[in-house]
Parts: sequence; structure tokens; C-alpha cells
Amino acid sequence: MVTRSVEKDSALHEFVTNVVNEKKLSVESKNVTAELSVENVENDDVACICYTSGTTGVPKGVMLTHGSLSTNAEALVDTWRFTKDDKLLHMLPFYHVHGMFISLNCSLFSHSTVLWREHFSVDNCLKWLPSTTVMMGVPTYYSRLVSAPEFNRELLSQLRLFVCGSAPLSTPLWVEFKSRTGHSILERYGMTEAQVICSNPYDDRRPGSVGMPLADTKLRINREGVIEIKSSSLFAGYWNDPVKTAEEFTVDKYFITGDLGLVDEDGERGHYQRKKLGRYESAFRDLLSEEFSEEQSSLSGFLHILGRRKDLVISGGFNVYPKEVEDCMNRLPDVEESAVIGMSSVPHKDLGEVVVAVVHSKSSASQEENEQAIISALRKVLVEYKVGGILLFISLICDLM
Repeated sequence: MVTRSVEKDSALHEFVTNVVNEKKLSVESKNVTAELSVENVENDDVACICYTSGTTGVPKGVMLTHGSLSTNAEALVDTWRFTKDDKLLHMLPFYHVHGMFISLNCSLFSHSTVLWREHFSVDNCLKWLPSTTVMMGVPTYYSRLVSAPEFNRELLSQLRLFVCGSAPLSTPLWVEFKSRTGHSILERYGMTEAQVICSNPYDDRRPGSVGMPLADTKLRINREGVIEIKSSSLFAGYWNDPVKTAEEFTVDKYFITGDLGLVDEDGERGHYQRKKLGRYESAFRDLLSEEFSEEQSSLSGFLHILGRRKDLVISGGFNVYPKEVEDCMNRLPDVEESAVIGMSSVPHKDLGEVVVAVVHSKSSASQEENEQAIISALRKVLVEYKVGGILLFISLICDLM
């Protein structure tokens, strides 16, 4: 460790092998000939290999270059208005791009301060929030904070921005958080291969949407409703796997994210205002899919994520998007959290794959009464084939972040 005062930092000797005076080191370095030359780093050089499995499959080594990291960081600093006066509360796992690059690089590129905490806990967060201007987290962090009685507006006098990513942020949580704190959580969308792809604008944060493409990012929806992107923030490929790399790109070099999405935008083919469709959304979406062009220009409206393509449940020949059902369930007052999956291991004789909803309920009613209440409420907002499945009640849904 290099310090300006060895005496002042003498207590660090037991933790650090070498504590060296900065001035002495500077003088001695002038009399030393370097044994190794300094290598110039180019934008296309690989900076790191982050392993990801996405939602399925064997982990893949994602090669992120110096250029892709710096391009994304610069875009986020501008979008989220980072300055040298900011103080970021960092509690995210460092083995994940959210914690390693997305949050940290915003501070590095803006020359601002990072308040490092080993991991997230409500008590730790409440202690450090008064000294913070920016917090980044996953939905679980914010859900646990609003459950704490001590979490109030007085703690947040210095805060200007809450950012959420890595998992879908439910609209009820967004609304509750704003009611409790006065702050609108800024939700963004990304993945290891591209870092951050979309972000809500700083001054126009919308619940249920992950915002608009960042500068230098082109986004389109293909015939199957899957999001495809082209950006200088994209990865250079999968380590030692050119075949898999080629499979993930289109002929015209768009990366296939595997996420299903919709864009709020009037007046263009294949786009629509989501809130006008309601329960007929899926049927309308299937009709529009025939009109999509692979050559369509980049979309610029607000993006909504419907889930992973591989998560799509096909029940009785109908497409059921888990996130759509989850969003409706999570709005119900007696539902703490839910997860919707498709079960095909024991096929239904009529439907084939069956929609299964795993529910963490807050109600003290019997399971039968609870089930009837939930199904009745869902039938008011969803078509029948999205409701006629199985409900499983559990006491807790775990989140690894």
C-alpha cells in the first residue's frame, strides 16, 4: 500500500504486507529501469471474461472488450447524470456485471465516490443511505426496504436516484416505493453480453417499462417477438465457442437477446400503445407478428419485457407469457409475490403444457378460499386460457441476488 504518512497508517501493517511512503516511492522509482514494458490497450482488446448461463445451459464465457465497457459507462454517466459529487452505495455482488461494471464504472468514469458494503442487508442499507446520492439494486433490495418501518423520507434527504435492474421490477412495488419515499425507481434492462441496453429517461421514469435504448444502441423486435440489438457495447463473442457466437447473431449482425418485448409507440407498423389492448394483447401481438420486417429500423419507444422466449408456455395451442400473469397476480392485495411456469412433465390430456402459478400469499384465509379469490380476480383482467391452471401456495420465494 502507498501512503503519504507511514506513521499515520501504521495500524494497517498487520493487514498489508508492505506500506510504502508515497514520496520515497516516487524518488526511488526514478532510479529503476522497468523490466517490463507498458502494453497499449486497444478498444477491441478483451478486458474480461464473464461467465453466464442466462436461464438455461452450460455457462458461457462472455468476452467484454475495453471499448464495450467504456462505451456503456459513458452512456450511463450521461443518462443517469453522474457527477464527481455523487456517492454511490454499492452492495451488489461483485461476481455479476451489475456490481462489477454497471454500477462501479459509473463512479469511475465520473470520478465520484463509492461507498462499499460487503453485501446487502436492510440494517446496513439504512445506516448508509443518509450519506448516499445514488443507490443501485435488484427488486428484492427495494422490496425489503419498504417492508422496514424505519425506511422513510427523512433518511433520503441526499438521495437523487434509485436504479433497479437484473430482474423485473413489479408495478405495485414501484408504486409503493414512490408513495413511501417520493422517489420513482429508474428501471433499466441489460444482460452480460451487452451490459445495459435500455434505461428509463432520468426525467420520465415509467412503471412497468425498462425505458428506451441507450445512445449508440439499435433495438428491434423480430417476427417471434424477440428483442434484437446492435450496439458498440456488445460483447466480442463467447470464449472458445465461435459456433455458439454465430448462433446468437442474425445475418445483419443483430444480437438475439432471447427476451420477448413490446414497444409503446403509435403510428408505426408493429408498435402500439400497450395500455389500450388489455386482455386482447396476445391475440393482437400474434396478428402483428406477421407484419414484422427483419429490416425494420431501430425502435425508439418505451420497451416492455414480457419474459424469456424459452419461458413461453404453450397451453392448448395458446401462448401464455409468464410475466404478464405474474404482473396481474402481484397487483392483488393478498399476493406478496408470484412466479409462473409451464409444467409439461405430466402433460394435461387437453392442454398439453399447463400453467402453474407459485404464490406467496399474505392472506390468512384457507388455501381453497385463497385460490378462489385469486382466480376470480385474474378472470377479470385475463382471458380464460391464461387463468385455467394450477395454484401452489408456499411461504417464501427465494431470490439469489
